[in-house]
Amino acid sequence: MIKNEKGVTLIELIVSLAIFSAIISLTLSVLLFGSRTFKKLTNETNDLLNVSHAIQYLTKEIRKADKIEADNGRLILNERDVYTLENNVILKNRTPMFYNIEMLTIVKLSSRIEVTIKGVEGEKVESTIYLR
Repeated sequence: MIKNEKGVTLIELIVSLAIFSAIISLTLSVLLFGSRTFKKLTNETNDLLNVSHAIQYLTKEIRKADKIEADNGRLILNERDVYTLENNVILKNRTPMFYNIEMLTIVKLSSRIEVTIKGVEGEKVESTIYLR
């Protein structure tokens, strides 16, 4: 007879590996969820910042302009600066200005101009500029 055997049985080893695997799986799923959430929120924040910067820039340019035309999705300021949206990019005289823009709407009414910009992540900003 063997007395006082020291060591780990196969069943103890399998149980401890199963518990360790469950803990690792839960930890990885929490980390992956956090990573995906962080990436999504970062994209939404960047989109909102980009859209906000675009509307601030256009609002400033419209206020400085002496002559303003808006037709067919184009904004023409002082008969020389043309703003359009092509392939999710706002262009100024064919030069890219703002990226990841899904929608640019410019409506000129008698006493005001309404500008709406929507980013690719769904962030939307509107501005109304009253003409003098």
